[in-house]
Amino acid sequence: MKKVELLAPAKNLKAIKAALKYVDSIYFGIKHFSMRMRSENFALKDLHKTIDFCHKNEIKAYLTTNILVYDNELESLREILERSKDAGVDAVIVHDIAAIQIAKENNIPFHISTQCNISNSLSARFYEKLGAERIILARELSLEKIKEIKRNLTKSEIETFIHGALCTSISGRCYFSQDICGSEEKSANRGNCEQPCRRRWWVREESGQEYIYDGVRFMNSRDLCTIAHIPQLIEANIDAFKIEGRMRHPHYVEIVTKIYREAIEAYYNGTFTKKKAGRWVTELKKVYNRGFTPGFYFKRVTEEDHQHKSPTNLSHYR
Repeated sequence: MKKVELLAPAKNLKAIKAALKYVDSIYFGIKHFSMRMRSENFALKDLHKTIDFCHKNEIKAYLTTNILVYDNELESLREILERSKDAGVDAVIVHDIAAIQIAKENNIPFHISTQCNISNSLSARFYEKLGAERIILARELSLEKIKEIKRNLTKSEIETFIHGALCTSISGRCYFSQDICGSEEKSANRGNCEQPCRRRWWVREESGQEYIYDGVRFMNSRDLCTIAHIPQLIEANIDAFKIEGRMRHPHYVEIVTKIYREAIEAYYNGTFTKKKAGRWVTELKKVYNRGFTPGFYFKRVTEEDHQHKSPTNLSHYR
């Protein structure tokens, strides 16, 4: 049985070093064309060194280039992708069709970003026929729907998120930040979201009638945490587990990857228990979190999956 791959996020070299002992692969972004523009990210000049460091430590390196791209950016995108190939990148994570086209022209393995919101087998097979090595599914899918998509693929792997921040809106389909800021450069699909969903809102009708959401953060999602469900996720034949967090401190990356590695190994050696899962949840609460939810895997998300009080860290450990 092929072991599931564990991916960690990295905003800098320290984050990569923090995860080395626990992960199979790292995903990171360059200062442009990344869905985390506000993250520290890596400089293009350091691309070769970063990928070499990963390979010397026997982990794969994936470069994220998963924003919407405009005509005046195509040459820069091409340069980044071509240089990533020269550096030996294991795959690029893409969203825009232009990025897919350039990757194909250069024979660079590519993974389809969750920003493409792939939610059914027909869409997944479309990207498989395009040559996608892996498809990162929409975070809004139930585990049963994920299983169905996996059954209908013949070559492409599937990847899902298992831990970290969630958007209240649909992956790759949210224009809330862009609309409220009046600027396409503040778009979530350009990697520069202002996160208006994490703020307090008042809801009023035209008549002036207020709803119960008066001053409540009713769109502020809790963070995804699936540590208690690792056995079900592995048995669903998911090929890769992704931890969200390219904005997070290296300490966060280290703790979260360590705990999920323990859970994965416990499953494979037959020692996974509910008691251990409870202890792991306690440990995960010691690093940045907004409270936890299992997301969409097992049920429809409801009010209890949102954090109404605080938009930021609930951990008492700083």
